[in-house]
Amino acid sequence: MTLTKKVENAYVSYVGNRVTFAGNLMMGAGFYNLSFYFYDRVLNHAPASGSSAMMFILGHALFFTGISAMGNTLCGEGTLTYYQRTKEHIQRKGSLDQRMIELWITQTTENQKYLGYCQLQGMYLAAKKYKQLEPFYKAKRKVSRNKVPNF
Repeated sequence: MTLTKKVENAYVSYVGNRVTFAGNLMMGAGFYNLSFYFYDRVLNHAPASGSSAMMFILGHALFFTGISAMGNTLCGEGTLTYYQRTKEHIQRKGSLDQRMIELWITQTTENQKYLGYCQLQGMYLAAKKYKQLEPFYKAKRKVSRNKVPNF
């Protein structure tokens, strides 16, 4: 696998999937916050205060919420799988088949109110890359029950 493909796959998994991206940001912010708490309390031997306790609680909350978001999306695995599947379909057929997207949404994704976003986002990113958003949106409007917007 070339470096270009690795970077593209990392982008799709960790940034293209907005839930995973938010999880990454929260995990990073929590780690950053906890590192300041550790520096202040442990290395500088600062006395305990209300602000340091809040830093500790906030850091843990952010960190574990980020881990939860990353775990729930399997670090963008579903997004990458459907991105590659849709990209190969477009390359093979020359355009995006609306019926294929409808079948994937109804048969293979978790087509629920909030679940299935990751797979839809993968299809969306591939459709966007190849300027095939019209068939994607038609299929999504027709069969998808997912309320989370793709952007």
